[in-house]
Amino acid sequence: MKVLLIFPPISDPRAPHLAQSCLAAKLRGEGHEVHLWDLDLELSLKLLEPDNLLRTLDRCKEKMAAIDRKTKKEYEDASYWHHLNKAYRSMADIPKDIGKALQILRSDAFYDRKQFRWARRSINGALNLVSVSHHPHLNYQMDGQVFETVYRADSLYDLKKAVLDDEANLFGHLYDQYVLPRISQLNPQFIGISILNYQQIIPGFTISHRLMQKGWPVFIGGTLFVKFIKEIQQDIQFFDFCRGLIIYEGETALSKLLAAMERGEGFESAPNLLHPVEKTSKLNSTIILEDLNQLPTPDFNGLPLNAYLAPRIVLPFNLGKGCHWNRCYFCEIPFINNRTKQNFRIKEVSLIVDQLEELSLKYNTPYFQFTDESCHPDVLAAIADKTLERKLNIRYICYARFDYGFSEKLCKHLYRAGCRKILFGLESGSQRILDMVNKGISVDQAEKTLRNCTGAGIRFRVFAMIGLPHETVEEAMETFNFFKRNKDLFISPFNHFEFSPFHLDRHSPFGREPDKHALHSLSGNENPFSLGGWSFETDEGMSIKRMKKVYREITLELYNLLEVEKKYSGWEEYALLSIDRRDVPPPQQ
Repeated sequence: MKVLLIFPPISDPRAPHLAQSCLAAKLRGEGHEVHLWDLDLELSLKLLEPDNLLRTLDRCKEKMAAIDRKTKKEYEDASYWHHLNKAYRSMADIPKDIGKALQILRSDAFYDRKQFRWARRSINGALNLVSVSHHPHLNYQMDGQVFETVYRADSLYDLKKAVLDDEANLFGHLYDQYVLPRISQLNPQFIGISILNYQQIIPGFTISHRLMQKGWPVFIGGTLFVKFIKEIQQDIQFFDFCRGLIIYEGETALSKLLAAMERGEGFESAPNLLHPVEKTSKLNSTIILEDLNQLPTPDFNGLPLNAYLAPRIVLPFNLGKGCHWNRCYFCEIPFINNRTKQNFRIKEVSLIVDQLEELSLKYNTPYFQFTDESCHPDVLAAIADKTLERKLNIRYICYARFDYGFSEKLCKHLYRAGCRKILFGLESGSQRILDMVNKGISVDQAEKTLRNCTGAGIRFRVFAMIGLPHETVEEAMETFNFFKRNKDLFISPFNHFEFSPFHLDRHSPFGREPDKHALHSLSGNENPFSLGGWSFETDEGMSIKRMKKVYREITLELYNLLEVEKKYSGWEEYALLSIDRRDVPPPQQ
């Protein structure tokens, strides 16, 4: 069967994504003809073409002139004119500069911080120009992966309007002009669309709706929708956008769905599938849990690997599924994996190393990002043993917890085997708060781990939050003081921190059982597809207003204290490349 797998905008096209390549490997191994389209990359490059940017500047002028011709101008007209004018004046040279900006990110000039920052600013400025020229409330940015429209992506009512509004939506006319004709020419028998983050919902549903209107067999997949199974089952309108939704893991589910379609059968036998039945929807009773050791090596063939906005290819790779701790009260990962009854699985270490070696040779790159929620130190140690035994040259970045296993000896071992940066979740510098959210780590161990990493040459990024339930101002300051007293570690231009306000996820233990955790909802009227940010209050701790004030004060001081302006990019793929280029290995004992 001829299959088209689409990754829609918007993300940040620094590297390919893993979902498409895993599905492609499974289906190609069964004889299907699989085409991979990364529309996030393709359409961002289309928007950034010099000719398109020249037309965008003309559109800004035309819209300003139209506002000027109005005899009576509203406040919103004046505000929009101001934004158009600002974008037009600041980006007047962007059509001739954009080629240089893209070239910087794809060449050795990337490693020059000044040139890198100019290139990223230029791209985001160009995208802002494109956005404001289309609609006063449109905002598309690669930095931070932002896509905001006048419509809400968590409301089916808004989505049904958004997919038809090409001005506010931005991508509709691009699909009509550049994508739909290619699909007609390809004439696939199955179209799958992966929607993995909130920003992809409106662009992803726009193309799926257009394809459905033309009669194409469109199915959507992505763990994002695991959170909304109940809500989707209660609103049949969801299936105006697709013929079915694959939830949980997709390789075997998609394989069996294609087999059923080839036999001309209905969808009832396909596992992990939510689909419409008459005036309601049905979740098929069979839920497949993949045997990770039976899945093939991800297959990136067909993706334009040299077109991504980075000087070297960095491939995403999963060691397994889920989190080995899986008990933090603020996290939704346990809910997402709940139906599987086996929340944490890891491939056999020999298979992991086999696949890393295969991918490295096939795509001529030593660079990998392990995308697992948390890599256990024992697993990393076992991988290190085998990569060193084989003399396999890889470099990787990964996520991990502040587990006790990250000893000084292990960190040095991991460095020798290619570990160059670890992203850790601290959450709070207060031990009381860590215990209250069931984080399962200690502040002391976090500090020891960072010093062990530093001694081994492994860089790090530390995530922390303010406004966790029941947190006081004094406890928020304990988090600030964690970074302050470890300034000597964080001052490195390759070490980063991310300090953000806490938001309450609806499917976390906090969100599902607020009374148990003494949380009181302030609204209770969130949209069915809301992804987080639910308002709450507690009997102790900071108010929302107080939290925001403390957050601004702490963030400003941290940015100055830790000299953020001197740092290299901390984004996963970019961080790995910058570190490896500039790295001076520490003495290994």
